[in-house]
Amino acid sequence: ERQDLEARVLAEARAAIEARGRPPIAVAWHPAWHRGVVGIVAAKLVRELSRPVLLLAIEGELATGSGRSVADLHLHDFLAPWAARLERFGGHAQAVGLTARVEALEPLVAEWEAAATRWAPETLETRRAYDLELDLSEVGEELLGELERLEPFGPGNEEPVFRLGPLRSADAPRAFGNGHASVALRSAGGGGAAVEAVGWGWAERMRALPPSFDVLARVERDRWRGGARLGLEELRAAGASAP
Repeated sequence: ERQDLEARVLAEARAAIEARGRPPIAVAWHPAWHRGVVGIVAAKLVRELSRPVLLLAIEGELATGSGRSVADLHLHDFLAPWAARLERFGGHAQAVGLTARVEALEPLVAEWEAAATRWAPETLETRRAYDLELDLSEVGEELLGELERLEPFGPGNEEPVFRLGPLRSADAPRAFGNGHASVALRSAGGGGAAVEAVGWGWAERMRALPPSFDVLARVERDRWRGGARLGLEELRAAGASAP
């Protein structure tokens, strides 16, 4: 299932980036990744880590993938000086596609990381981590209908990300599948109906939720139960600086 694949790539890419010391430009690659999901996962990691992220799938002697950037960094312009050493390269300010020979990756990434250390600190500040503030009571069929009229989502028409909170868990988180988890959420103020939320690859993360928290999430249709649910992107204790 695609969501299982995305969750696995997300966890593996996050671990690889942390193993490199979370440099200002985060690059990871793996032979088991599918090039069809690396762009989606890169976008999630940009929101999580507040830095440009490039993820590549290895196929034979070539690594092909996608990069996504933060608001204040033109990723295409940054990488353009190395274009002659890439097999394929293109894109724009916020997204790039590229192919490199596998043996060229380590030296390229080392040079990118070194060049990125010269960025001003404010370059990596999160400017637009979400699109709109949303009240939990607004999550329902009417909003789903509005979102579905905006489809298909993709480059140039990104799926909206909402900020909701403060919230609290209405029941104990439930693990399912390959490391996923779901939980019912209510407004921390108490009133209103609970809304189901799912975190792909979040089983460990949901073991100890704060008493009150804010989330960044997408609103999606629950294909199994029907109705609207939240697809969690980020969760922080209420009042934290992000999301």
